[in-house]
Amino acid sequence: MCIDPAKLRSEWMMADYFGNLLIEPQTVEHQAAFFELAVEQIRQVQEQHTIQDTIVTVERTGSYYLALKRALARAGFETRVVHPFTTKQYRMVDLYAQHRAAIAGLGLCEFELKSPYRELQLRARHRRNLVEKAASIARQTREHLHLSMPGYATLFDRLFLNKSVLAIDRCGSHCSTARHESHS
Repeated sequence: MCIDPAKLRSEWMMADYFGNLLIEPQTVEHQAAFFELAVEQIRQVQEQHTIQDTIVTVERTGSYYLALKRALARAGFETRVVHPFTTKQYRMVDLYAQHRAAIAGLGLCEFELKSPYRELQLRARHRRNLVEKAASIARQTREHLHLSMPGYATLFDRLFLNKSVLAIDRCGSHCSTARHESHS
């Protein structure tokens, strides 16, 4: 079974090892009731064609793939993730490219992280976000310093480690504003 996820609904199909379509490509809405209908349809096809081993491949697309992947894993299916670059290499419609990738063994098993690894991952992401925000603020501060006193920010390697740097700018900005208001 191959799934091409999107935000609110996903396209999916089911084929045998040789690529014979068992369930034509169709859409499933991202709601529990529709997931259950899809699982029931798969079970019927498995019984009808005496299929004993079913692999579900889901293309990793942001976090949209997670709901359907989890629902099918709860239903007892072996779920694997296919990277979008893998399907792109086959130069065909995503669902058929996923099928080829699964047959080639390119669907990866993705395991849920247990504690404390999950917490470490969340902390690492949070730290990375803070570092990115700090870098953005530093860049904006340098730009503002350059606007008020051209070339001043380039005199310092580590702008925020020297407390007098920003104090001088504050005084310079305040004095130039006061001078500008007195001339008005």
